Amino acid sequence: MKKKILVTGGSGFIASHVVDELIKSGHKLTVLDKKKSNFINKKCKFIVGDVKRLKILNKIFKNQEIVFHFAADADLYSSNSKHYNTIQNNILGTANVLEACVNNKVKKIIIASSIYSMSSQGGFYSMSKLTSEMLTEKYAEKFKFKFVILRFGSIYGKRANSFNTINNFINEAKKN
Repeated sequence: MKKKILVTGGSGFIASHVVDELIKSGHKLTVLDKKKSNFINKKCKFIVGDVKRLKILNKIFKNQEIVFHFAADADLYSSNSKHYNTIQNNILGTANVLEACVNNKVKKIIIASSIYSMSSQGGFYSMSKLTSEMLTEKYAEKFKFKFVILRFGSIYGKRANSFNTINNFINEAKKN
């Protein structure tokens, strides 16, 4: 059965691939991101917006059945050097997404997290991902909706970000 699906952070590396697969499956997709990407599929509705703005999220989440939440600061090093931005984007942003899900009776949310959520090595990035996971669990328990948490490790492929470690190792090896 085809679903109405919203993807936050849909311009990102992993999320843009998820968007492509969901469209191939025939779902009706809306993508929300701070900036438009060249990778966004023309078959989805794209909205420029920020997960830190709950009022806007409440409008966008209306009539959505499933939310894939990928919007976050994903660069480990930047997240630790700009720790307050990471707290706002990753934790407050997730809280707003969860609140918009509750306000609009979204049936299921899939949260993108990281293996760093269980690591002492990731600093503020790790803490932000673990906190987002814990918020999701508590919201789902209290408001009775389904959730999935995906903990990604090191990833590589087309559309990899400039801060992607594996991408940088390969480029460095080619160069030297």
